[in-house]
Amino acid sequence: MESLKLRFPALDISVEDWNRDNKKENAPEIYLKDEYFYHNEESFNKYMAGHLIVDSDGNVLKITGIEKLHNLSGILPFTAKYKLVFEPANKTMTFEEVKRYMFEKICTVKDKFDDYKSDWIKSVESAKTIEDLILT
Repeated sequence: MESLKLRFPALDISVEDWNRDNKKENAPEIYLKDEYFYHNEESFNKYMAGHLIVDSDGNVLKITGIEKLHNLSGILPFTAKYKLVFEPANKTMTFEEVKRYMFEKICTVKDKFDDYKSDWIKSVESAKTIEDLILT
C-alpha cells in the first residue's frame, strides 16, 4: 500500500456533537495532534473507528484501525498505546469548506461556552490556513 502523506494536526469531522464532555466520557478529542492513540481498544471502537478526518492539507482520510505499539506504553501512563491506521477517502476539503464546517460546529456549542465562543469565532475568521483553523 502506498504511504499516506498525512499532515497533523487533523480534525475529526465525524463528531456530531461538539458539546460532549470528553473528559467525563473518556472520549478522544476532536483534534488529532498526531497519529498516536492513548486510550484502549474499547474506547477506539466506541469513539473513533470509521471516523473521517481532515488533515492540515485538506486531505480527508478514514480511520480504519489501530496497531499496537511495542514499547513501554503498558507500563507508563500517558504514553501512546496504539498507532492509528488511515486510508484515503479520496476527497479533499478546501480551506473555505473547513472554515464553514468550523463555524457550523461552533454555533451549536451550548451557551455555557459563550465567552469562549466569540474568541473562537474571531480566531476562525482570522485563520489563513487549514492548520490555523484546526489549531483555533
